[in-house]
Amino acid sequence: MKPTATETKLGLRGLVLYLGFHDIKNAIMKASACRPYSDPNRTASPGVSLWRVSGNDLDGEQLDVGIDLVLDHLGFHAAVTTVF
Repeated sequence: MKPTATETKLGLRGLVLYLGFHDIKNAIMKASACRPYSDPNRTASPGVSLWRVSGNDLDGEQLDVGIDLVLDHLGFHAAVTTVF
């Protein structure tokens, strides 16, 4: 079965951008910028805060991390991260 264009792109990105937990941790802990994030195609639900953190991985390459902070009606919270 032939991979779709999206599957190919994601596979290539994974090969080109090999990042480990410590790369992401370094980018967040030594961030050069942290700003609220808004996407015109995405509406944040109540209790959700969207942030974009910019920093460097352990090799010194620029790395952006999207962080979605979620708080539910019971007071439980979660952080969801996406690497760009």
